[in-house]
Amino acid sequence: MGAGVVVAVLTIKNKQGWPLVTVMLALIALGWGYGWLASHKVVSSCEGVEGKVAEVVSRPEYLEKQLRFVTRVDDCQILVSSSPWLTISQKDQAVISNGRIQSLEEVKDFSIGYADYLRRRGIGATWFFPDVEIVKVNSLGGWSQATETQILSNVLRRRIQTLFIEPDASLVLGMLLAQKGTIPEEITQQFQATSVSHVLAISGMNVSIIAGIIYFILSWLPMRKSWQTALMLLVLWLYIAFIGAPVSVVRAGSFISVVVILLRLSKLVSLPTALVTTVVVYATVDPLVMLDVGWQLSVSAVIGIFLILFVTKQIQPRLNKGGIGIWLYNGLIVSVGASLATWPLIMYYFGNVSLVSLLANMLVIPVVPIILVFAPASIALSWLWMGGGLILSLVTHWSISWLLGVTEVLSQWPGMYWQEMTIPVWAMVVYFAAILGLAHYVLRRQNRSWREVWA
Repeated sequence: MGAGVVVAVLTIKNKQGWPLVTVMLALIALGWGYGWLASHKVVSSCEGVEGKVAEVVSRPEYLEKQLRFVTRVDDCQILVSSSPWLTISQKDQAVISNGRIQSLEEVKDFSIGYADYLRRRGIGATWFFPDVEIVKVNSLGGWSQATETQILSNVLRRRIQTLFIEPDASLVLGMLLAQKGTIPEEITQQFQATSVSHVLAISGMNVSIIAGIIYFILSWLPMRKSWQTALMLLVLWLYIAFIGAPVSVVRAGSFISVVVILLRLSKLVSLPTALVTTVVVYATVDPLVMLDVGWQLSVSAVIGIFLILFVTKQIQPRLNKGGIGIWLYNGLIVSVGASLATWPLIMYYFGNVSLVSLLANMLVIPVVPIILVFAPASIALSWLWMGGGLILSLVTHWSISWLLGVTEVLSQWPGMYWQEMTIPVWAMVVYFAAILGLAHYVLRRQNRSWREVWA
């Protein structure tokens, strides 16, 4: 796929004709074929695994009422949901018994989409609340990066739970450490009803703000700008690895890295160039990432935001750049662009549609940077002075209270949230084609060209 995109660019730019077009289409077809075959791979049977020694192959995820992790027994991988009081780490070995095991066929009876998701991850069964007996800690022996990372993660989680009251602590865990499993169900539902669930996870906006905070801190160090940039990227990727490298976070980190490196090399780069480079490289390394729902939503949101900013570019100079008008306009335009590009995917995968998403995002998004700045500052200060950390945490508490208040009020508006909706693939294709057609019409009216996209 990556080679196909490169050939496509060369074909358009250099006008080499049908030979390159043929090669491009062949490479794209091979890429899609590889992705389809990989997504339909046969998952090993998980029969007769009870009582055998299993190795924990994923970092345990703490949810509100359970602890979830993936184990491997022979060639079978099982998603285990156990007691939240269990203490277990990645690379540990354990004997698992009792509980309730479900094969993928049984899971499919409950949810076809969830069964397909598990199959893509190579998981052959789920296991609910079994007895877990740890027989060997850290199968690698001695020091383990996975174990040490989990220990540090547990330390930070306990510090956050000590410093912040609930549900503040759960939201901070989700927004900083990608541990959103402890967020109460009612809060998750009201964020879903207002289509601002992305705030509860680490999205591209969160990563951009965190990268800015890292660079601001490093800018005070007496070193060359190039070293500051390199150190910022190193710290950023260590953070991404520490939180488990979620797909959307890796995409955002890759995008930021491409932009920062090209700017540091004094190469003029446009947003589409950086986005295409990131998507092509990442999809070439791991073609299956294209099937990840989070990846699709993340990339679609970025494309939607850029497209609407590009199309409405001539409107912006009419506003006062220093006034509240431009602030409200940017918040509205970003929310509109992201919503227009993602709502069909949300309806297709989850069956949900929120009619208050634009208003909710306008009211919520400006508060998120405050949380991402003051929450880490409170945590850092608490290690030196707990009283100061508690005082500073009040800013985070007030900000989260605003988020909860806005989503609670808007989620209760009647007729604004629709569930169990469906949209066929052809309708999505027609919708996105209509969006591009409308954008083309607006550009024609403005006497502008699509070539400006790469400027």
